[in-house]
Amino acid sequence: MHNDIPLFTIDEPHSRDLDDAIGVARSKTGWIVRVAIANPSAVVAKGSAEDQAARQQGATIYRGRQATQPMLPRSISELQATLTAGELRSAMLIDLELDLAGRLSGAHLSLGEITVAQRLAYRDVPAIAGDQAHELHLPMVDAIAIARGFLKQRRARGALAIFDQQQSLLTDEEGRIRYYDASEMVGHILVQEMMIAANAAVAELAARKDVPFLYRCHEPRISAPRGTAAPESLEAWIAGGHASSAAAAERLNLITQKARYTSTLTGHYGLNVPAYAHITSPLRRYADLVAQRQLVALIHGTALPYSQDDLTEIGNDLFEASEANVEATSEFFKAPVLSKALSAIESNAQHALRGLADNELGQAVKVGLAGTFAPALVDELRRRMSAGILADKVSVRFIEGRSSLPQALADGFIAMVRAKPASAMSFVNHARAINAITSFDVQFTEVSVPGAAGPSFRATATMRDAERGATYTAVATDVRKKSAEQAAALQTLCDFMNVARPVVRAVNTEATSPSPATISAAVGSPQLPNAKGALLEFCQKNKLGTPTFISSSTGPSNAPSFVCVVDLAVNGGRASARSRESSTKRQAEALAAQALLEQLVRAASNENQDSAPTSPVGGAGEVPASDQAAHAGSVPEVVNPGRAIQLLQEYAQKARLAPPVYEFVEISKTPSSFECRVHLARPGDSIEFRAGGASKQASKSAAAVGALDLLAAIAT
Repeated sequence: MHNDIPLFTIDEPHSRDLDDAIGVARSKTGWIVRVAIANPSAVVAKGSAEDQAARQQGATIYRGRQATQPMLPRSISELQATLTAGELRSAMLIDLELDLAGRLSGAHLSLGEITVAQRLAYRDVPAIAGDQAHELHLPMVDAIAIARGFLKQRRARGALAIFDQQQSLLTDEEGRIRYYDASEMVGHILVQEMMIAANAAVAELAARKDVPFLYRCHEPRISAPRGTAAPESLEAWIAGGHASSAAAAERLNLITQKARYTSTLTGHYGLNVPAYAHITSPLRRYADLVAQRQLVALIHGTALPYSQDDLTEIGNDLFEASEANVEATSEFFKAPVLSKALSAIESNAQHALRGLADNELGQAVKVGLAGTFAPALVDELRRRMSAGILADKVSVRFIEGRSSLPQALADGFIAMVRAKPASAMSFVNHARAINAITSFDVQFTEVSVPGAAGPSFRATATMRDAERGATYTAVATDVRKKSAEQAAALQTLCDFMNVARPVVRAVNTEATSPSPATISAAVGSPQLPNAKGALLEFCQKNKLGTPTFISSSTGPSNAPSFVCVVDLAVNGGRASARSRESSTKRQAEALAAQALLEQLVRAASNENQDSAPTSPVGGAGEVPASDQAAHAGSVPEVVNPGRAIQLLQEYAQKARLAPPVYEFVEISKTPSSFECRVHLARPGDSIEFRAGGASKQASKSAAAVGALDLLAAIAT
């Protein structure tokens, strides 16, 4: 038996087919990570009826989060072979040896019997890591640190590995965005990184031993960026607020081909590794079961069950099965969505269409392109475009069906792109991906503009329309190269969509900041033009650094509300402002920027009057008494994050609530990283917020800031 390292499973509470268990132990040279894999190969013979059915299906089929059609009979996948805690099971063991820096130094395979110590859910992970009395506390803390180290190493070598705690998103092995509940995120990172490490180590071992093997290959397109350029581009795109799963899938399709199983190594672009395979889910994926049989034979020194030609054939079969499953799943979910969309269209009622979610509205657009657009549908689409809330997966249908698109929608689409110039290139790339255009090229020339402080860039864009056979050319000039490219792309997109080109503005030759007096006259009014740009220019002119904008949204995707917090380091302290709820992210940012400008202008005026250096929000960053809560329980504004803990405590006292409770999880020792959870019980409900930091105090302050922002959002 192999029970020297305590093993635990981490999965959804409802899951019954548990493929893998994890254990971590410290060694003299670092750590040993043990990944124990269920061994269905011991009970499912090659060529048996169960095996043939599994090969034909390819993998367990899920509808939502439930396994509606398991790959193997439930008597095997959920009873006989599943890694049930407290039960003796046959397993394949993958031992990964790590040095003190968390780098892989060796990998070993073996077979044996194990007993899983505990079954856990994803949300249990941070609680155990924070409970020093728990028997799994130390291995869990080590496992979290190791997993985060693996993620960091993958990111450094150019993998499409992104983790955004604020948006609760994590990319999987192929760069696809996955959203998780904040309380489950650490658990998902732990499992994913351990499985990726085990899969990659075993694939490399098989390749070095010249064992015919079924590899998971992910090839880039010719246009795909190399090295760290790909993850950096994806990370910047996500940070720009574009991180919907559908939009991310469209973006990835532009640079990568579909991953598939092959018997030869062509590398894995998403992970940026030369060898990768699927090993760790043999109860749910047939490829893993095939790989397991090859590895069992390798361990025993017996004849291999599959030749390289066999594996090539299996890989092709699995790709076809996967494509069929994707199509069937899409149709399964599409039917009720289409029904709801048709019902809303038939009613021709604005309120019915306004209630449609993005996928339902997309089906409504598809129906409209195939026939006639109902007036209420046109109005709803124009409403969402003007508010900047039309999802990309709906917008791209306008490009795909431009010949059937009402002119009002084509005009609205271009107006939406003009309001968000960075999206022009994304839509051009989509048109190229679906072969609506055969080519798109941009050439740059550096030019001198009279009166400009420095050089400007002239972008000449050329687009070839595949359907019409026409060539569109546009020229735009700007002091920024990227802005010139976007402006030229927008003009060619206008031609492509048969919309009149916008009047090209003169190049901005001088970036001057408005004076405090000018801002002071305007900040009291909601009509301050380009408040965000004015704030950035004001900060640059006064050498105040760059403000940080953090936006969050609540509500359904078809009617979201946005709140933005802008933060700025000033005179050794910090100034911040929060917008009220707004219908668009852009408006929320503008309101937050305008509010912070008011603070800065008041500070500048006070400084001029008093001839003494002051914080832009009062002495030493203190909040004036007049700005404190006017009544017990009102939420104080967080001006100085360093005082957030005290402000939250004061809020609880004034509202006659129990003091806020803080819990900490040490994520890693080197580099130091902590996660803090703050919990505040209120009559009838409670609020909770998690945040990270390099120290306990930093994570605690960040959690308190988040809790106060959440309370303020609830109060408004």
